[in-house]
Amino acid sequence: MHSFWKFEVSADFNDGKPFLFEVMPENKLSIVFVNLPHYKGASCMGIQTKRMKREIYPGSVFLGIRFNPWINIEGLFEEKQSTANQVLEAPAYLHDFSLKLTLHK
Repeated sequence: MHSFWKFEVSADFNDGKPFLFEVMPENKLSIVFVNLPHYKGASCMGIQTKRMKREIYPGSVFLGIRFNPWINIEGLFEEKQSTANQVLEAPAYLHDFSLKLTLHK
């Protein structure tokens, strides 16, 4: 594991309206657990070689775990070149685990 991070947006931010957030390039692999007002789950991100814009909803919480790109985790990131600049659906076991997480304070 390289690091972990948490990004939380208060429910009243931007008067409660969705907004665009820019994610800067990152040379690490990530597992991201999300708790949005309309969805709870997990995703995997390959290395990001360019900026990425995402719509963010107030009341959202993101918890990420970053891994160095040379790490091998069975079933995750096996085709690193094809996962670059991609947000992928996480395996079912990570999605199931995300449903048990409480990400809010």
